[in-house]
Amino acid sequence: MKDRLFGFVSGERNAPTGQLVSRRDVPSASDLAFPRLTLNNDTPASRAFLDNLVARFGGLTPNRTDLGPRVYETNISIIQPDKDVTGRADYEINAAHHLTTRYQYSSQVRTATDYIIGEQAFQNHHQRNYGAMYTHVLGSNVVGELRYGLGLRKTHVDILAGDDTPIVRFTNLTRTPIIGNAGNFPIHRDQRDQQFVYNLSGLLFTNHALKAGTDIRRQSLDDLADNFSRGFWTFRAASCGQTFANDFAAMMAGCVRNFQKGYGNFFLENRINEENFYLQDDWHIFSNTTLNLGLRYEYADAPKEIKHRVDYQYKGSGYLDPRLGFAHTVGLDNRFLNLLTGGPDQAVVRGGWGRFHGRVFQSIFSQGGANLRNNPPNGASLNILDLTNLSDPTNGFVFTPGVPPSIRVGGLLFVDSNLKMPSTNQWNITFERTFLLNSSLRLSYVSKRSKDLLRYVPDNLPLDPRIVGPVTVADHPFNAPAPGFPDLRGKQITKFNPDPCAGTGLPGVATNAACPVPVPLADNEFSFRVPRYNERRPDPRYTTNLRVMNDAESDYRAVELEWAKHFSANLHFQLSYTYSRYYDNNSEATFVGAGDSNGQGPNAKQYAWAHSRFATPHHVVRHIRAAVL
Repeated sequence: MKDRLFGFVSGERNAPTGQLVSRRDVPSASDLAFPRLTLNNDTPASRAFLDNLVARFGGLTPNRTDLGPRVYETNISIIQPDKDVTGRADYEINAAHHLTTRYQYSSQVRTATDYIIGEQAFQNHHQRNYGAMYTHVLGSNVVGELRYGLGLRKTHVDILAGDDTPIVRFTNLTRTPIIGNAGNFPIHRDQRDQQFVYNLSGLLFTNHALKAGTDIRRQSLDDLADNFSRGFWTFRAASCGQTFANDFAAMMAGCVRNFQKGYGNFFLENRINEENFYLQDDWHIFSNTTLNLGLRYEYADAPKEIKHRVDYQYKGSGYLDPRLGFAHTVGLDNRFLNLLTGGPDQAVVRGGWGRFHGRVFQSIFSQGGANLRNNPPNGASLNILDLTNLSDPTNGFVFTPGVPPSIRVGGLLFVDSNLKMPSTNQWNITFERTFLLNSSLRLSYVSKRSKDLLRYVPDNLPLDPRIVGPVTVADHPFNAPAPGFPDLRGKQITKFNPDPCAGTGLPGVATNAACPVPVPLADNEFSFRVPRYNERRPDPRYTTNLRVMNDAESDYRAVELEWAKHFSANLHFQLSYTYSRYYDNNSEATFVGAGDSNGQGPNAKQYAWAHSRFATPHHVVRHIRAAVL
């Protein structure tokens, strides 16, 4: 075993603790003195719910009124222990066979003081990775390599005060409490990734270095990802047809401006497979010229839920991706050319082009506000306004899986049945030459053009008769009129009433300082105050939905300049500068929220072309490497 077996084990433990300053707006004594449950909603359940909300502030009172009338400041303790263990063993079976194995375990815990009960999350993450590589010589010019990788990842995030904590926000507070933390908590992701790789390389005719191989991946993702199943209460001063003194006053009165709740299969057992194969030839055409030819076939399967809890609505797809590259050492000796190249064999020109395909990750379909788990008939997402039943804003709604919802729901996510993997065409050209005093200069041009990028496209939006002509209100029970409103089913909405007060006087549309007197609104009209959104939707069963599509593109172009200098064998200096232009019509597909380009309308691709969010026009990097003996 001597000189044939090598191994090592290392471990690391880190448990940093400390404190951070935290500031939140908390209710003052006068806020808590506002009248309680004044909207004909004083029930035992609502009283208990209100008492629970108030108790979460723990009797805290503002102590930084110099920053605001409700500001409370405190130091919160943070605890973040980390562990890491790594091991490796190399065994030379004989001159032609070699085995290498690796193992790594790491864990991270994150928590902090929960001084407003329900704000903090508890994170508990573990990762285990195992890899084995077997190399064997098949002949004088042929080598094979077999690799296996196993990754086990546990990502758990819970609410420290309990996963039944309601989610509560206050719209107009500067430092709003975040009771309940994020609506997609708890998250329990237990993931197993397996990778099988075989590479075969060899020399042919002395000037061809051939490589071929396969990369097969199998992923198991057992995933609990919530989406507002705990309920999401938003309080705002202007709500329920009136204006309260502030957001806390609306809470005390029991008026919920907006309530969201999700129902569905929050736990999924996904299986995701892909197969990749490649062939490459490094052809040494001349002593100073090499041509790289490659072809890669990839098949990316669509995620599948083993118990059919959700349907991902698209199919797997395969792609052929060619690659081409070259490298040429300039060997000509020409007086004028030498000014550029520095003389024979002092400069190299490199270039390449290739097509690459990305991946559509399962998380695309499990975002807050964009989640297949809430799709009917096995799920539903409620988003309703101005409610006075504080403890149960749904007024007793019971969701029955498999049965279409009895009320209008929204937030459905549809997937284009022809969804493809995003693709990128990339090419580059580089010129590099040496200089005196052990220095070199490299100039490159890089271009990346991507298409079929993902975007969440809003769907089932209200139709505008000024654009599409008369809109017929669907004759559906969900379009039945509220008390005091006309029945518009089967009628046409033909125009917009520009009077800013049109509709004032209808139930819930009270007169105010700007609109002191009622202004009628005809049945065929809509206005700012009575927009009749739902009556103008193509499908009356839903509010606004989203559709995942290959609806975005990007274009990146850059010039890179790099100067490197070797001062000695132990000291190296490198300075690089990149000037780039980066445009797209959607910078990020994995978030749906205010300010994001996913919030643009269905025709955004036609007008949203602009600088990317990730654009960095100027980038300078200085690198110094020194070896200390």
